[in-house]
Amino acid sequence: MPGKGSENIAKRSLDGLVAFLTCLFPYLFDLEAVRYLDAADADPLVAALHIINRRGMVKFNKNSPTVLAAIKAALRCAAIAAEDPDPQQFMEGWMNISPGVGEFATKLSFPMARHDDESYVWRLIVTPTPDLELEEPWKLANVRLAKQKPIRQEELPPARPAKKRMLLATIHRFYLKALGSLPESELRERLHYSMLQGGHCFGPLDPVSNIIVNTLWYDHKFPISKQVTLQMTSTQCLWRVAARSLYGLVSFLCTRYPSLTPDQALQRLLDTGANLQDADPYLFSMPEPENKRPSCWSGCLQIGSGKPDATAPSVSVPEAYLAAATAAFHSNPLSHREFLASPNTVANLQTARRVMRLQDGRLLSSKDLEMLCMCIFECPSSAGFPQKQLETEPKKVNIVLYTHVNECRCVFWRQQKRASRMVAAALSKFNETAVGFFYSSLLLAPQLYRKCISYNNS
Repeated sequence: MPGKGSENIAKRSLDGLVAFLTCLFPYLFDLEAVRYLDAADADPLVAALHIINRRGMVKFNKNSPTVLAAIKAALRCAAIAAEDPDPQQFMEGWMNISPGVGEFATKLSFPMARHDDESYVWRLIVTPTPDLELEEPWKLANVRLAKQKPIRQEELPPARPAKKRMLLATIHRFYLKALGSLPESELRERLHYSMLQGGHCFGPLDPVSNIIVNTLWYDHKFPISKQVTLQMTSTQCLWRVAARSLYGLVSFLCTRYPSLTPDQALQRLLDTGANLQDADPYLFSMPEPENKRPSCWSGCLQIGSGKPDATAPSVSVPEAYLAAATAAFHSNPLSHREFLASPNTVANLQTARRVMRLQDGRLLSSKDLEMLCMCIFECPSSAGFPQKQLETEPKKVNIVLYTHVNECRCVFWRQQKRASRMVAAALSKFNETAVGFFYSSLLLAPQLYRKCISYNNS
């Protein structure tokens, strides 16, 4: 039946359009993609522009290699979702069309296509091109967007959930980078606890350096009474401390700038990569009243309002740090504020970061940690590391809470045991493969082997 077939192709096309958008933009749900497509009259690139504008993605480079690769993957996903018989050919066809997409669209817009036009279109599709070109497609999409009637922001899906997820993913990457920078033995024995409890990413340095410094400070200030050596860090706990850092960052900005809404604070943090040095232009100095130097955010418009931001902070940095530590559920916000807001601490940390290149994400040694502790606490390394404290008096808890915590503990140890086995097996297999490959290479190239030996001996 023709009606049934047309309904089927329409549904498959919709599935392909939704897959294209959800693949191109992280944290975009199917229903939200449908609403954006509805606002764009089923135009995928116009819908993409709506999403970019709605989320305030000011750093979205439409012609960057990253976006280029993402659109290629999105085209393949769209073809698969639409049940195209050859997704790779579908993607390559659009890649071939992309350099002349303007003329291609013009010829297809005629009511009655001529034979020459059909031949041209076919040659365009089958003629290979080096790569996908996006400049002209985005220009045409902007033209189509300008011709549409204005759409109220209320008609589009809310942007705050997606912004929070994007910012949370950015902060989570900082924690993974910090984990990779700390020495293995110290991390497994005690620093894992300090990072999960007080290793927040806000402070006077870049986010990764702040995590490392706050972790060492918490380890020194609140040492654990019982040392437990772990082979892995809980993923849920890592996401939890990342979320707490997010709350702290937003609270810091909203406290410093009372006219700033949480949505605007999220936007600032997204635009600056969750770095307070960029999100707060007056983090290290107050504006001079006679000059009234505008901040780098003075020209920015508030999200959804159109009023300019206040250029000068209303609250001091120490008070903002206290609000951030409180919002991040720090165990001792007052002590954390005194540490971060101390002028000596800031100067020492700036020096330590430059000397040790913390922001580069390099692997730190135990000696590096000792030197960093000396810079942080202005004391010998022996005093910088924790001293065992007496165990606190056990607290009586509800049987339900005790059972839940005990189950979580058992689940974690089972996961660690399974993960350790998998990692050991993977490393063993890799070592066998690497040794076999190296041995085969030596058999095939003995002269190269002798050159390597002579080079090492010299």
